[in-house]
Order: sequence, then C-alpha cells, then structure tokens
Amino acid sequence: MGPPDFPCGTGVSDPARAAAFVARRTERIQLRLAHKPELAPPTFAAQRFAALDRISDGRVSVQLVTPTSTSTSTSTVGRTHEVQLPEEEAHERTREYAQILKLAWTTRTQFDYGGTHYQVNDFASEVFPVRQPRPHLTFSGSSPAAFRTGGAEADGFHLPAAPSRTLAEQIGWVRAAARFAGRSGVPTIQVGFRPILAATEKLAWEKARATLHAVRARKANRGSLERHTLLVGTPETVAAALLDHYDLGATAFLGWGFDLLSDAVEFGRQVIPIVRYEVARREASGARPGATRGTPGADPHAGEAWTTHEAVEHDWLWRRGAAGGGPLARPKLSRRRRSTTSISASRVSRPAVSNVLGDAIDFGRYVIPLVRE
Repeated sequence: MGPPDFPCGTGVSDPARAAAFVARRTERIQLRLAHKPELAPPTFAAQRFAALDRISDGRVSVQLVTPTSTSTSTSTVGRTHEVQLPEEEAHERTREYAQILKLAWTTRTQFDYGGTHYQVNDFASEVFPVRQPRPHLTFSGSSPAAFRTGGAEADGFHLPAAPSRTLAEQIGWVRAAARFAGRSGVPTIQVGFRPILAATEKLAWEKARATLHAVRARKANRGSLERHTLLVGTPETVAAALLDHYDLGATAFLGWGFDLLSDAVEFGRQVIPIVRYEVARREASGARPGATRGTPGADPHAGEAWTTHEAVEHDWLWRRGAAGGGPLARPKLSRRRRSTTSISASRVSRPAVSNVLGDAIDFGRYVIPLVRE
C-alpha cells in the first residue's frame, strides 16, 4: 500500500496539521500531502512542507493537484475559494509552482523567479528539508497538458489502474515529455486503485456491488461521488493485475480500501507477499519494470480481456481475464512461501522489509480518527 494521503481543499481539515500529528507519532509511514497551488503562495508552502519534512525526519512528499475549469468533478467543496483556469493555463501555473518549490528547498541564497503566474523577488528560505536534495513531487492527470507538466517537473507520476494498452500509452507520454524537457531521468510511475478482495471471483463482485451501494447511500446527500478504479477479485487475480502494471513500468502501487484498517491488513497479508515474490523472481531473471510485457515474442496485448463489468454512476469496475472471459491463471506460490515472504508496505521493488501490520495499526490509531472528524 502507498503512503497515506492527506487531502487538500477548503472543505477539509488542514492536511499539514494532520500530517504533523501523524509524523510525531510514527517512525516508518511515508507522508504524502496533496496540495493545490491556488491555496497558498509557493514560497509559503515550500517552508511549510520543509518544516514538516524536518518533523518527520525526511518522510514527506507532495502531490500537486491541478483543478481546471474543464474538471468533471461534481463536488462543490471549496469552489468559492478556488480559481479554476483553462486546462493548459492551469498546468502551466502548476509547473511554475513546482519550480519555485524546488528553488526554495535547494537554494541557500536569495533568488528571483519571473513567470507568467508567479513573481518572486529576493526570497531566501529559512527552513530546509531533511530529505536530500529535496522532498519528492508527484503529479497526476490524463491530459496532454498534465503529461507535459509532470514529465518535465515530477519525481513521480500517478496514474489510475487501467487496461495494459491504455497504461502503456500513458507511461509512454510521460516519458516522452520528460525526454522533451531535457531530463536525464524520467518520473517513476505510481498506479492507484481500490482493491476489493474475496475468496472467489463471484464473492468479490458481490462484495464490490454491496460496497458501491453503501458508498452511494453514504454520499447521496453530499452532492458528489468520486471516480474510482477498483481492482476486484481474489488476491491472486488482483496481484496478477498489479504485476501486469509492474511489467509495463509501474514501480509503486497506491491502494486504499473502503474500510481503511481492515482492508489494509487484508491487502498486506494476502496480496503484497505474492507481488513481492513475483517481482523478486523477475529481478532475479534480469527483468526490470517496463521490460517484460507478457510472453516473449508475443503481442503484449494479445489474450487480454479487460472489460467494464458494471458502471455505477462515477465508479469504475474493471475485471481482468484471459481471452474469452476465462479466469486469470493464478501465480504459483506455495503455502510456505506465502507465509515467509517479506512484505513491503509501499514500493514493491524496495529490498527493505516493512511491517505492514504495524503500519496498518499505526494508521488506524492516528490517521483514521482525524479523517473521520
């Protein structure tokens, strides 16, 4: 599972305060704060995030969120305070914002910045992050403007789980944008999803329908229903879908359930060991993310049957099966191997072992009560 997100907007609690609270009471959990550029000047935000990074001993990353006038969200939270721009202009503003954050985090002397949206004169930060050279910035989006901005400025690019053809195209656009911007490296690819697990495929889909029904009922009076990409199935089916994404180049998976604590524990026990084992097997054979796409020599999209199983308002349900709609072959994994495989709570390719159960308990104790408030 990925780091806990602290949402942004005028209708939620201050994410920086929530993150500081969690940082002081945990040691391992990575903290990612979502932030909209229009909510604070970039120089102010840079110092605030740097202070949080010091409190957490280098565990902070920032996801820059770019609302635009073409956004399809039906939420009215914060609309009276946010200035929504046309898409191209909004992403250009985000790009300038990211550049100023980087300068403030890494420049020890006064600097100037002259952009279309922001002007900075003789600014020198008094607070610098622990993480070197600076905290990571992540972007998200699915438009050409988002890919250009993220490819040029982001350390990581967040994409929703998707059929392989779609995901491969989006990863290609992000990497092409990075090369066009003259970068020596490219953003890491992070895939976001909401898992719904059960012992059989049938039970998983019944659970998914019941979950979405409950979500609709809970949000009926709030004027919005978020758009989610769900991965539904047995632990083996969901793990196989994630490995498809890994083979295309994804190196981080950000999953969050509907019942945060129990879903985190379930995912950590049943899915992450399979994914880590299969990634280790790929790495032992010399394969790297983006290097393997199905059977060698075969069409990487052959035999793939990603279909929309059911659309419930703005929620997406995806099913991955073999050609003809058959079940996906389950990874071969012995019961002994499954019980002893090391578990990582965030990046599948990291060698360090993370305590999924301990992190889930910390998250349930300290984060969930704040979210519920």
